[in-house]
Amino acid sequence: MKRILLLTLILILAGLTLSLDLKKDKVQFKKGVVLINKTEWALHEREFASNRDYLKTLDGSDFMSISHHSYLNGKYDANGKALSDHYQELNFYNDEIGTFEIRSYRKQIVRRMNNMQVLSGSIINWENVKEFKTKYSENVSERRFLTK
Repeated sequence: MKRILLLTLILILAGLTLSLDLKKDKVQFKKGVVLINKTEWALHEREFASNRDYLKTLDGSDFMSISHHSYLNGKYDANGKALSDHYQELNFYNDEIGTFEIRSYRKQIVRRMNNMQVLSGSIINWENVKEFKTKYSENVSERRFLTK
């Protein structure tokens, strides 16, 4: 009886884990386009020299940039190599919203913006952008350990 109960529990947990993975949107940055589940979501331009990404609506209007930053966090791995933390600085091209920091990678940022319906086709919902900023904004640069 215990084996059947344990097997049932394992199958239920495996099913839940599988269903959570299926709900996760697949984000890809390919050939100047951001794809979510193989559907065009925005246009993309990468500038490697400044480590910055620029996002545009599907009709070509600039609406934001993502700057990648990293800093040493004061921790070391087993080999004595210094470890760093990463964060992104988001700059929405709207005076009310401006620039803020978030501790996420670009795919996760796009996934979160899509879930909050920040961009729909070529229309930017600035109220949802404000809500996005309120929900995810962190002042990461204040917590820098070795770079201050």
